[in-house]
Amino acid sequence: MGVTTGYCTVGNFGSEDRMEYTIVGNSVNLASRLETNSKPGEILISQETATLVDGVFELEEVEAIQAKGFAHPVRAFRVLGPKSAEAAEPGIIDTTTGLSLKIDLDALSPEEREALVRKLNETISLFQKEDGKKS
Repeated sequence: MGVTTGYCTVGNFGSEDRMEYTIVGNSVNLASRLETNSKPGEILISQETATLVDGVFELEEVEAIQAKGFAHPVRAFRVLGPKSAEAAEPGIIDTTTGLSLKIDLDALSPEEREALVRKLNETISLFQKEDGKKS
């Protein structure tokens, strides 16, 4: 599998005689080139994607790929799996479907920490009230 992050164009392309719903753009081409260079069962991602998921997944940089249609070699990374709780990025409290919470406690003053705790408690109370309505 090949994954990259970027812009693309999605829609119906062609003429009245032959119309096709497809996706085009450099990101699509790069994802395809990454997929072509991956081994069965392997996920290769671009540097842009690696930057976004580095705190969540263990990554290993592989040899740069000379991808057709790209002037320079493309940096690629192999996804090894999720980071263990011990190896997770500092400040990551939880990462689950629909939730990713990261707090840089070192960047907060004592007053800001107290305000954060109050806000988190208010949010928890709201969720508890919502859950109570569903019962």
